[in-house]
Amino acid sequence: MITEDTQKNWEEFGKNNPYYGVNTAEIYRGSELDAEKKRRFFAQGIAHITSLMQGPIAARHAGRFGTAVDFGVGVGRLAIPLSAYADQVWGVDIAQSMLDRAARHAEEAGVTPLKLCRSVQEVPQGVDFVHSYIVIQHIPVEVGEQIIIGLYDKLKPGGIGALHVPIADSRAPLKRYAALAQKYITPLRYLFNLLRGAPLSDPVMQMNIYDLNRLSGLLLKRGAVNLQLVQTPSAWEGVYLIFTKGAGADAGKWWTPEAEGKA
Repeated sequence: MITEDTQKNWEEFGKNNPYYGVNTAEIYRGSELDAEKKRRFFAQGIAHITSLMQGPIAARHAGRFGTAVDFGVGVGRLAIPLSAYADQVWGVDIAQSMLDRAARHAEEAGVTPLKLCRSVQEVPQGVDFVHSYIVIQHIPVEVGEQIIIGLYDKLKPGGIGALHVPIADSRAPLKRYAALAQKYITPLRYLFNLLRGAPLSDPVMQMNIYDLNRLSGLLLKRGAVNLQLVQTPSAWEGVYLIFTKGAGADAGKWWTPEAEGKA
């Protein structure tokens, strides 16, 4: 009995546990946060974006971006501080309930260039920077790979991507199997929610491991250059896959026909 419905699940998170959907610390459960918890929550986003932009991204790009994209914008924790580094920021999320929160928080923060949409297809062509953190892991691999390709294709030549993907599951086997069972069998999900004191209807937050070799190959075939792996502070072992979009599919080819052995 397969019950997994990614869009429905994230709509539920957006309505009932929007902040927990971003950071699964128990203090962030609930539809609203008190002032101190909200301050801490958004301060995490500021610290993360500041470290990323002044660290690995600064090694590739100086100054502001024209247009940046945050895929899996959620409540805007990263997109809002990203606006300090771009003239316009697009936030993409499958859940309208999350987009509504992001719009509210952006207005509270005085961020006016934040544009929100529900799919990568709605993002304009020729953006300068695409970003995603602790989001793609919640998407089935075959779908996530297409999203990564879609984000790459939205970049202009010379544009930069920084996409986080998990590469290992450090959970004990029993926990892994329990999570898988909850994903596919509704009564078991109710039971596990009851045992941990959560609402019975709490949706499953699926986690998926991505193959870096395969992702690198997909990007290289599209002309990505200067691929780089950067360690991340996420709870699961993961990396930022950082790259620059080349001028064409052959951008990464540095050899002559003679060097290839075909001349």
